[in-house]
Amino acid sequence: MQFVQGQKQRLDTLISLDKDFSLEVVLASTLTIDVALFGLDSDSRLSDESYMIFYNQPKSPCSAIEFIQKSASQTIFSISLNKLSSKIERLIVTLAIDSSNAQDIMSKLNASHLNILNKQNSPIAKFAFSGNLFTQERAIMLFEIYKKDGIWRATAVA
Repeated sequence: MQFVQGQKQRLDTLISLDKDFSLEVVLASTLTIDVALFGLDSDSRLSDESYMIFYNQPKSPCSAIEFIQKSASQTIFSISLNKLSSKIERLIVTLAIDSSNAQDIMSKLNASHLNILNKQNSPIAKFAFSGNLFTQERAIMLFEIYKKDGIWRATAVA
């Protein structure tokens, strides 16, 4: 499956929700970009800072989310929805430029993508994106997995 910006999809049509899966972010850029995942509550707030998952805090307290950086251009978040705290209802993947240079902006991002990987690490869905989706942004919400009416869904935000 190929996501386009703004598209929403029930997650259970892509993967078995009782199985672990991963989100893989592959960036093609000369920019230094930090990739993070935020676990938000029903009010879309980071009510617990331990659900800000990134290179410096690589695991959620319930071990449902794990940050794995394979290289500067590849980051993977391993996710177990069945281990996730019931207070977490949104998982948002973000990108932020790590530079004080005002000329470093997301519109300079080359062709990149996010994959949803199944338990065997095979891609089952892809969201391709590049700088043409952005203008002067230095940080973006890229992808979201969220619960609506008790059903987990995914959307390509960008």
